[in-house]
Amino acid sequence: QTDLLICKDVFQHLPNSLIQDYLESFKSRARFLLITNDDWPAEDLINSEVEVGGWRPLRLDREPFTETAPIVLSWLIEWGGWKPTRKATCLIVGNKR
Repeated sequence: QTDLLICKDVFQHLPNSLIQDYLESFKSRARFLLITNDDWPAEDLINSEVEVGGWRPLRLDREPFTETAPIVLSWLIEWGGWKPTRKATCLIVGNKR
């Protein structure tokens, strides 16, 4: 049990069903979750299905997750030779009170 759980750049590499399992587990153990993933570019790929280790941008406030997950921080990252990506950190209230 904890007050705050931080998860950075993990969910964007996992299948949606596994993310849902982790979210339920995390919410049962923490008062608050701060979760960071890429949410841009490739709007058409947001929350698409991937295999473990794949990549796509992720938004936990959209289907199939539909969490109340306001973005509390976002920033652009410029990778050498790659398109820039935007990181977004969302806040989710857990079930532990």
